Amino acid sequence: MLQQLPLSTVLSYFNESQRTGVQEHVLQFENPLTMLQYRKTYEVTLRFIKQGMKVLDWGCGNGHFSYFLNRQKIDTTGFSFDTVPIFLENEPLFHFVQGDAHEPATLPFPDSTFDIVFSIGVLEHVYETGGSEESSLQEIRRVLKSGSHFLCFHFPNKFQWVEPLGKILGLTEHFHHRKYTHKNIQQLADRIGFQIEEIGRYNFFPRNQLRFLPSWFKQNILVLHLFEFMDGLFSRLLPWFCTNYYFIAQVKK
Repeated sequence: MLQQLPLSTVLSYFNESQRTGVQEHVLQFENPLTMLQYRKTYEVTLRFIKQGMKVLDWGCGNGHFSYFLNRQKIDTTGFSFDTVPIFLENEPLFHFVQGDAHEPATLPFPDSTFDIVFSIGVLEHVYETGGSEESSLQEIRRVLKSGSHFLCFHFPNKFQWVEPLGKILGLTEHFHHRKYTHKNIQQLADRIGFQIEEIGRYNFFPRNQLRFLPSWFKQNILVLHLFEFMDGLFSRLLPWFCTNYYFIAQVKK
């Protein structure tokens, strides 16, 4: 089993976001417990990125993941229907391209432009703007170089326990109307011409909802360590019920 990214590393990203004012613009960075939802994302990403690569943060939104990539000195293009994230406007390694919501699946890049494309909680939402997972992945495959990788995170697990319970209790803000299984992901990749190299589940407990908890709880270092330990334990014991999937797909040569 691969070694988990040290908690101290993620906390260093959180502390930097506080010092630089990024936290004010990124809801997910409101507290360390919520930011730690990306621990697996960062861990896997660091295995693949190298300086000199051209990387696309597809659906970059508020820029939270592009911010992480820039901290690693990675040349990053952020693509979104939204406006440029204000805290990344003057970053020399960040290039923003605004998409056309009337053509949701179209990417304004030549064939074989990027070494890696990332999707962080985006692919499952494309239908909301008139697109589809399949048409979006066809475009992503087109702009990737032969043999390059698509890394997808925060892809909702069909059998997760958080949203069903949250709906019953009225505690969850947002619900995913589309959720997926391992088989769904494999079939989707096969139709597009991607080879799945790795797939996994992570984040057993909810994260974004924790920002509503008292500061003494969500900022407490002992609570932080205990929460992460329990999340890791339950993720290993009951992976079928974790919130998210991630998968790594390579363009077939």
